[in-house]
Amino acid sequence: MGGDSMLDLFAWGIVIYIGYVLFSIFRNTVKTESAKYKRKRSNQDKIEKFKDEEYTLEKQIKNEENTAKQPIDETQSQPDIPAQTAQELLQKELDRYLAKNRLNTERGLEYERYIGYLFEQKGYKVEYRGALSGLSDSGIDLVLSMPSYQDKTIEVVLVQAKCWRRSSVIRSNVIAQLHGSREYFMHKECNGLEEVRAVLVTTTRVDSEAKEMAEALEIEIITERMDEDYPRVKIYQAEDNSVLYILPFDAGYDESVAVGYVGSVVEAEQLGCKRK
Repeated sequence: MGGDSMLDLFAWGIVIYIGYVLFSIFRNTVKTESAKYKRKRSNQDKIEKFKDEEYTLEKQIKNEENTAKQPIDETQSQPDIPAQTAQELLQKELDRYLAKNRLNTERGLEYERYIGYLFEQKGYKVEYRGALSGLSDSGIDLVLSMPSYQDKTIEVVLVQAKCWRRSSVIRSNVIAQLHGSREYFMHKECNGLEEVRAVLVTTTRVDSEAKEMAEALEIEIITERMDEDYPRVKIYQAEDNSVLYILPFDAGYDESVAVGYVGSVVEAEQLGCKRK
């Protein structure tokens, strides 16, 4: 009886072990198949996503091609926002130029331009020699000319502009230099038809000795303060007869012969002028 019990326990043990082994094999098989299914599903999702993106890209390309093929209606008015934006940017640039703090040499250049502007308003043709030649101007900042139709002579005015501090004083050496510059100009650049005058324009006072010398040498003295608000946008006529405008920081500003001035970019473009 005891021997049969041992055999029964042994048999049940074998059955349980075999059952455990079979369960482990089944469980591992299920895990493996589940992992394969997940990988397969993931790959399918990626393929579907790629197809969707490819379709979207292809559709976008076709839409762009169709848009490019559509005829342009040239009669349809185009928005003028870019032109307005460019106008505003130019005006801001001009405003910054006018508002900046200047070195003495820069203030001197602005003063020469201002005095030239004043003489242009009187009908003179102005050559901005100081601005164009710099230190090689031979002491002459502006050369003014105006033809006389009565006696066929040309009035020439040589201007030296001195934008000095109010505490400074013009002395006789400045008058002597201008007199020498006039003599040299008459010797080198005149042909006998010119009536040459010399003018000193300054922002400061002139001492008595300098005034006496200027009177003896027939040199006119004008006191003129700088007007910071005078119009800087120059209107001129190009070689092809088109009317353009040029700003004071543009190349060629001082070479351009003005036919007028305005105070802003908007005013220039309202007159039908284009920028150089």
